[in-house]
Amino acid sequence: MAKIVVTEYGDAIARQANAGLDKNIDFGIKQHVICNGFVDLHQISNTHQAFSCRRCNFYLRFPIAITTWRLLMNFSRAVSCVAKAAERTLKG
Repeated sequence: MAKIVVTEYGDAIARQANAGLDKNIDFGIKQHVICNGFVDLHQISNTHQAFSCRRCNFYLRFPIAITTWRLLMNFSRAVSCVAKAAERTLKG
């Protein structure tokens, strides 16, 4: 399994090794690296979808336009950068 870090806290989702970065995120088995629970993909609105872990209830919401592992990785990096910048600003 190959993993992709999806939050600024280090949460990662493992995908099947044959699911390359340009494969659709709905392809194959997905696993939450922290608790080893299976991860499901849900469409939650007309604009967003989410990963949810069956074991620990980890939840990651992202735009429906994110369709590949590469897009998810890039989106997660961007969101993490914004979150870290906001945290630094709040600390003063």
